[in-house]
Parts: sequence; structure tokens; C-alpha cells
Amino acid sequence: MVKVYFIQVFFEIGSYVLQEAQESCDRDETSGLSVLNRGAPCPEICEWSPWIDVSRPLYGPDSGDYETYDNIRAHGIEVCTNPLNISCRAVKYPPSKTPCPEICEWSPWIDVSRPLYGPDSGDYETYDNIRAHGIEVCTNPLNISCRAVKYPALSFQELGQKVKCDVSIGLVCENRDQVPGPVMPDSVCLNYEVTILEEYSDPFVLKSVFEHLGKGPALAVAVAAVAAEAGIRPEARPR
Repeated sequence: MVKVYFIQVFFEIGSYVLQEAQESCDRDETSGLSVLNRGAPCPEICEWSPWIDVSRPLYGPDSGDYETYDNIRAHGIEVCTNPLNISCRAVKYPPSKTPCPEICEWSPWIDVSRPLYGPDSGDYETYDNIRAHGIEVCTNPLNISCRAVKYPALSFQELGQKVKCDVSIGLVCENRDQVPGPVMPDSVCLNYEVTILEEYSDPFVLKSVFEHLGKGPALAVAVAAVAAEAGIRPEARPR
């Protein structure tokens, strides 16, 4: 038996929605919407695409199923340049549930570590260190952004520092890796901070965002249905 697979690409919803979200942030930073953080980038609304199936395997060692982005685009289906995630399943044997839409939100800027002088010190804005300071970080962050606290507009190259900013672990800067540069005259790391892109699927947060963006009642009703299926009542939510 040949199994045919198709995929679901996780991409950001249309630019018109993101534009409205950005305008909302610019107009009213104190709107009270829980996903809008002052001083941090505006939230991104993320959505799973419909299931896509453009390739069918044939018998023989030279065939297969090729649901690649290039192949999908060649069939006239738009796929964004940098999808955030992907899910794959067999057409005839799908899992029982489809992921709900999610809200992707940048955290406030986080700075829990300060470098000291000496080769054994540095700046360690790692997820483990951040959690050790009582700040929650999700298990699988979607993205990370890092910057020097005193020089937020300068890149690592412009700072003349060797820094690891990795979505899998966080930020690591080792004094032993540094040389005197244009900003720091000593072999010492600057103080850095990070912001982390995380995803949320809280149906009540989703409902608030959809209503706030003025997308009409259809999406809000759909999200409320998800909440009802989960057995969560609006009045049970803390205010």
C-alpha cells in the first residue's frame, strides 16, 4: 500500500491583519489587550494553512511524495518565505485533531545576567538562566532577538563582539572570546538583553484579538466554540 502525505504549513496571517495590529499598538499602547506589551514588538497572528496535497507517489524506486515549498508554489499555491512551522500527515490516516490557531507574541526585553571582568565571566541570557530568575519561557520558542542594552541599534559586528544568539538556547557571550573593539576597549562582553517570540493558543486571548482587529463575529464565534469544546467558561477567566 502506498501512503500519500500532505502537509500543513504554519504561516503568518495576511499583512492586512498584521498592519491593523501594528496600527492598534501605535494608537493605543494601554488598550488593555493582554497580548500587547508596551516597549516590545507588536504581536503576530499566526495561522495554519489548509492541508495541501500537490504530489502523488507512484510505484517504483524513483518516485515518492514531494510536498516541498518549491513544488507547492509551482502549483500556484502561495507559501511565505519563512514558515514558522510545518505539520505533515497521511491523507488516509490523519490524526484525530487539527491544531488551533495561535497568537505569537514577543516577550518584554529580558536581562538577568551582567558580565564581570575576567576570562571566566560573560553574559548568559540563556533560557535556563532566565527561568532560574523566575521568568517563564515556553518549551520551544519560535524566535529570539538579541541586542546590547546600551547600544540597541548596533549589530554584533558593529559592536565588535562575538555573541551567540540562538533560538534553541538563548544568548551566550564569553569574555574569553572577545577582543578590544570599537565600543568596548577591553576583552569583556557588553551587557545584552533578549526578547523571545512565543506562541499561545488560549481561546479567550484569541477571541479578544480577533474582536480587537475588527474581523467580525465569525472568527470570534469559532474561537468561542473551541473554548466551549474544551469546557472553559468565559466567566471562569480571571479578570
